[in-house]
Amino acid sequence: MSSQLRYFHLGFRKTLPFQSGVVPFGVLFATLANAAGFSWWMTLFLSIGVFGGSSQLVFIDLVQTLSSPFQAVLGANIVNARHLIYSAGVSRRYAGFSLRWQCLLSYLLTDQLFAVSESEKKQIDQMPVDLIPWFYFGSGFCTWIFWVLATIIGIIFGHIIPNSWNLGFSIPLMFMPLVFSVAKTKATAASCVLAVLFVLIFREFPYGLGVLASIFAASIVGYFLRNRLGV
Repeated sequence: MSSQLRYFHLGFRKTLPFQSGVVPFGVLFATLANAAGFSWWMTLFLSIGVFGGSSQLVFIDLVQTLSSPFQAVLGANIVNARHLIYSAGVSRRYAGFSLRWQCLLSYLLTDQLFAVSESEKKQIDQMPVDLIPWFYFGSGFCTWIFWVLATIIGIIFGHIIPNSWNLGFSIPLMFMPLVFSVAKTKATAASCVLAVLFVLIFREFPYGLGVLASIFAASIVGYFLRNRLGV
């Protein structure tokens, strides 16, 4: 096995445990999209083109409840605003990659890839520089292929899934392992707890802006705790 393929497989394996939440989440999205009247090809196109689980669910919901497609797209992008923070977190590492790698890995940058990049930071630092992109590629591809396959399963079988199954449980299930994987210091753990509290405090903000405000507020507190208090 070549070194490139070996590091690709390593990234894939590191991200595999997170897929227990991705699969039901993808099936849920396809099921809801079908119920909302989306064609199978449009549903699949959203999963491949957008590749943003929570934002896709928000988009489906807002398309049904709002009369403005622009507002639906805006709301979905607000949910995805957390990726601005992810981008800032990996920007220093990505800056050393070729433009081709930067474009590909930016597309594959998800909650799972960011969590792996943070939790495996020490191991990544010891990897050969030219093979690090292959590790990231394996990690991102793992979530991508499971998300697309879950969407296809939902397209084919979603109409026979009873409502009593309540696949909505997969949303917190998907994010819980991510939180546990990165909350290894007091500062990050405090940021996670505060983010939940801020979401409750800012829940009345219009257009879902409370989520964005919570992310920034919790990040600021976490930054202060880590860099000023050293916790």
